[in-house]
Amino acid sequence: MTIFSKKSSSEKGQLLVFVLLFGVAFIGLSMAMILSNLKEYKIVNQEINRQQGETLTENAVTYAQTFFNDNRLLLLFPLESFEEIAAGETSKSQMIQQGLRRCQSDEDWQRQLEEMKSYTSGDWLSIEMGKWRMTDYQYDPQKKVGTIIVESETEKNIKSRLKVPMNIEFYSVPVLHLLGLDTDGTGNLRFLGDIWVKNCQVDLNKFFFNNPNKNFSIYMTFPEPELPELGFGTVSGIPEQQQNIIINNPPSDIVFPRPGDVPSNAYTDSETGEEVLVFSYVIKSLNITNNSRKIILRNELNGKRVKIIFYLVKSARGSIVNQCSNGGIPCKPADFFLFAYGADGGLTLGEFDESNPQICLRINSYLNGVIVAPGYQVGLNRNGVQVQFDGFIIADTWDTSGSCGSNSPSIRLKSTLEWSDFPGDWEYELIPPMIAGNRNWQPLPVSGSERTSELSDYEEYDELTNYLRKFKSEQPPTYELLPSNASSFHFQYRNIMKEEEEEEEEETNN
Repeated sequence: MTIFSKKSSSEKGQLLVFVLLFGVAFIGLSMAMILSNLKEYKIVNQEINRQQGETLTENAVTYAQTFFNDNRLLLLFPLESFEEIAAGETSKSQMIQQGLRRCQSDEDWQRQLEEMKSYTSGDWLSIEMGKWRMTDYQYDPQKKVGTIIVESETEKNIKSRLKVPMNIEFYSVPVLHLLGLDTDGTGNLRFLGDIWVKNCQVDLNKFFFNNPNKNFSIYMTFPEPELPELGFGTVSGIPEQQQNIIINNPPSDIVFPRPGDVPSNAYTDSETGEEVLVFSYVIKSLNITNNSRKIILRNELNGKRVKIIFYLVKSARGSIVNQCSNGGIPCKPADFFLFAYGADGGLTLGEFDESNPQICLRINSYLNGVIVAPGYQVGLNRNGVQVQFDGFIIADTWDTSGSCGSNSPSIRLKSTLEWSDFPGDWEYELIPPMIAGNRNWQPLPVSGSERTSELSDYEEYDELTNYLRKFKSEQPPTYELLPSNASSFHFQYRNIMKEEEEEEEEETNN
């Protein structure tokens, strides 16, 4: 009995030891599983945070760029000017507002103004998963780059501060800019360039294009440029024999420049370096009903390029053609400018005023030029099977009646002009810009990111590693969202994961 009792007690002791060892092992395994799950939870949580930060940053930049797409003229001005533009208290800001509004109703325009004020206030704006704000914008006209500073912060305090440079481009020179209420459009004429329409009641579907995938009609409501100043009767700087010219069914063709004409000025083309002679004329009357007679515009004189400017003060009817030098200087649309002043209620010239002025031009084969006639009805006719106008026309309305302008699809209009082709004293002050893509986005330090307009003070980092090295030496450990380029993101946790793993390992060993 004693022996049996000792044996039973020994077995119980062994079982107890086994149970204790098993419990310790189970607890160890459970702790390992818990630590593993905690680690996995942290990794999953960090991945969720990373994805939220990435989405928030992308959305913040998208919101900023959408704002500029809706207010494209603001791309030309610094952020500190936006509040003044939204107030519309100066003539300059009112002119910009006219271009920004672009056929909107009063209700929509007020909504856009309020949005403009909120976007440019520097205050945080709510967004899904967090908030964002635009703290600066500057435009470099030489580089044609607009740069935004965008900040965002998720609900879990993952912050980002980005410098977003954007390439800025401008609409190309259109072939036609209509200012009035033109209900008939341009008939069957075909365009190889864009059409701008100022009156919001004009049906844009009235215009047809040879390549509708490339060219388009669009409302442009900003003010057209002013005509060069023209006095009564004579113009300073123009020789007397080149003023008050009357052309009424001449017996033969008239070639400009005429013998004895002298240039009013000359300049050096900045691109080609060639000297350009400018011949200016004040045309009091132009009426050529004989289809066999025409005005011929030379583009060369004694080996030098010639630019001809007509200041028209009444209606004009007749044929105008270009005469390009054979094998020498090619014709360019900017070689001929026609400024028309006889618009009743516009730039009045007393005795020259007409209630319904017209410019009715007949083209033999082709005509290059710029026609600026803000109060006129303009029409093109043809003396040939297929004719083409290459240049830019500003008019009140377009005529396809047949008496002034034709409705034939055999008349084609295109524009090969650049904005640099226009004289420096006559230009569109507010050519609409557009965002033409991003450059590489650059991360900026998050701390101390007060609203500022000193973009030039930010140091640029070509390589992300250099930025991380500098940033790590200046800032305490934190989660930072750092985009690697304009199209993709990656997030650096700056060894926080490694630090946490080392702390967990140290706790386990202890």
